[in-house]
Amino acid sequence: MSSLQNRGAPSPDTGHERREQTRILTFRTAKLIWAGQDEPLDCAVLDFSSGGVRVLVPDHAVVPERLEIAIEHPAHFRRACSVQWRSGAKLGLRYAD
Repeated sequence: MSSLQNRGAPSPDTGHERREQTRILTFRTAKLIWAGQDEPLDCAVLDFSSGGVRVLVPDHAVVPERLEIAIEHPAHFRRACSVQWRSGAKLGLRYAD
């Protein structure tokens, strides 16, 4: 699968990029996991960087502020995250330290 690099959208105030890390555009499936849920929530990974990931969740999904993301392909990856922003069904997740 090919990936494209993207520094992201410029800030509406200054026109300068706000992200610190380069984003890699992709389209992979993943699961969001948190305490108290019956089953992991399927989501799509839209892009990622060394600091976080942007995902698309089902419209009806209620996602807590702290959770884990698990990506199985091409290699198993699981990280604790926190929600940094929400825009409709898209979430920006930052990896926990």
